[in-house]
Amino acid sequence: MCFPIFSHRWQLLKFSPVSSLSISRKSIPVKVCYAFSFAAYISEVSRCFPCCWCLVFSLILISTMPEGTVEVELIKAHDLKDVEFFGKSDPYATLTIGGIKHRSKTIQDGGKSPVWNENFLFEIPHGPQELAIHIFDQEKHGSDEAMGSVSIPLIELFAVKQIAPCGYKVQKPNGKFEGEVEVGLKFFPKVHHGVLEVHLIEAHGLLDSDTFGKSDPYAVVWCHKEILKSRVIEKTVNPVWDEFFRFNVNSDVNEVLIKLFDKDDLRSDDPLGNVVVPLHLVFTDGEVPPTKYKVLGPKGQPQGEVSIALKFSSMD
Repeated sequence: MCFPIFSHRWQLLKFSPVSSLSISRKSIPVKVCYAFSFAAYISEVSRCFPCCWCLVFSLILISTMPEGTVEVELIKAHDLKDVEFFGKSDPYATLTIGGIKHRSKTIQDGGKSPVWNENFLFEIPHGPQELAIHIFDQEKHGSDEAMGSVSIPLIELFAVKQIAPCGYKVQKPNGKFEGEVEVGLKFFPKVHHGVLEVHLIEAHGLLDSDTFGKSDPYAVVWCHKEILKSRVIEKTVNPVWDEFFRFNVNSDVNEVLIKLFDKDDLRSDDPLGNVVVPLHLVFTDGEVPPTKYKVLGPKGQPQGEVSIALKFSSMD
């Protein structure tokens, strides 16, 4: 008796994946829309097959989890359980997402209020939905003693991309809560394919490599295997280009390299320095406003600065 009902409702759902939601279809990815629709279908199936619907629904949620990089800022803890009878605890923490695990430094005599101020990066595939933090007291003799743990769901992080540092209650091994650990979170979605726009605006205080007169600077913009060149601005160390460069990018690209040169007619062009522009923010936010980046010489010394803006349009 159930199967005709399933068939009828699924036919309606698959043609209107967000019909029961008070949101625009454009405001949510199609893949997620159909996950919601299929979830409704599974709720019907569960009436006849209660033993399997949880597994199926979990697989659907996992398939819609984004992949990318999670950055965890482990700042400090306070009011932890001190497990030492004499002296103070020497706390350290392990952080785990999926099968990836990191360990913090040990804070000697950190006691109840260790301060770590460490950052950890997790490259995650589809699926992991939780950050697990376990705090231990390091022992010189014998096994380390557990001081407590924290489990932080990542669903909200995937939606908002950044959660400012805040306190999470620490659960002791006996199940009771005592103390907090302060953690900040960022998520950088993996980019599969899209168009990156680099707006080369201007530069200031470039190296003057000409013995007589001033430099004639131009820029060479490198993005993965593509190379584009700006026009030459004559006789200045403060060139204004106001040029746009567009690149097709994928998940292998994480930075843009800009090389600056002084154009010479009678000999090879003189290098004026390099600029490395990281791309994780533009992949996360879609746009980075005009920002000044230092021009670095061969020994890392600053040789002026360049103003650049970025835009990214995903093709996924």
